[in-house]
Amino acid sequence: MKTERSNIKFPLWRKKVDTSLFTKLDTPIPNWLSQVWEIESLIGYNSSKKSTETSVRLILNKKEFRGSVLYTKHYGKETNYKLFFSKDFAEELKDSFVMSYMRTLESKLRRENSEYTNNIEDEIPFWEFIDLEFDKMNRTFYCNAHYTQKTIFPELFKQFTKSHLLKDMENRLLDKGEFKFIKQDWRPKSELNLQLFEHPNFIYYLIDTQNKLLYIGESETARRILQLRPEIPEWDYFRIDFLPIWITRSQRLELERLMIRSFASLLSNYKKVKYIIISEYCLANKKIDL
Repeated sequence: MKTERSNIKFPLWRKKVDTSLFTKLDTPIPNWLSQVWEIESLIGYNSSKKSTETSVRLILNKKEFRGSVLYTKHYGKETNYKLFFSKDFAEELKDSFVMSYMRTLESKLRRENSEYTNNIEDEIPFWEFIDLEFDKMNRTFYCNAHYTQKTIFPELFKQFTKSHLLKDMENRLLDKGEFKFIKQDWRPKSELNLQLFEHPNFIYYLIDTQNKLLYIGESETARRILQLRPEIPEWDYFRIDFLPIWITRSQRLELERLMIRSFASLLSNYKKVKYIIISEYCLANKKIDL
């Protein structure tokens, strides 16, 4: 059983992690808590995110994020202020509270299915909590994922949360529009076999950190990446940008040519395209539009 924390330095609010944290990028601050944190004396009646007087910092997992505390003109009977946070903080929340986020997506999937009538928290009962400590002097929220639910299949969930499949589902369920590119970070070559490729449109990047080479390609299958590329045979890292599923092959090829030409203007290249030196890396592609 998780033991209670003893390293609390500032007034703390233990908030239940719910859907709104992932979808609305804000959370109301109860009036009783506003008094404890002395929010009114700090923010007053300011409702502007652009104001430096409303800006705050949030620290979670030793990473710093930007946020705002705004007066919300009696948002509800029990709250006059809300804490707003950035998209990258929301992404960190998803990584910290995987099970709650998965339950949020499950709830969205059930939305159009009349078979499900009960509250999803009644059917899948668990609770996760985030501790929010507020340091008024430094306008900083110290966040701690203290009570979390262990994932059932940890390695599967780890790969799933990194994959385009989750992002694609999120874009559809949270109504983010269909014209969305799904970006990934660099991953070592050894993780290529863990990458999920059930997607017919992507642009990939291979990098050789020893010989300082970058290669850009397009494909609809993982086999293309796995083939030996004479332009960059010793690549050791890769990253992938997944394109909207409805983009045609010819459109994908045009995007690839655009990316290659754009990088040719920044890196040394075979076609001797005029470039501005920003890196010691060279572009390994031999087919470059002039």
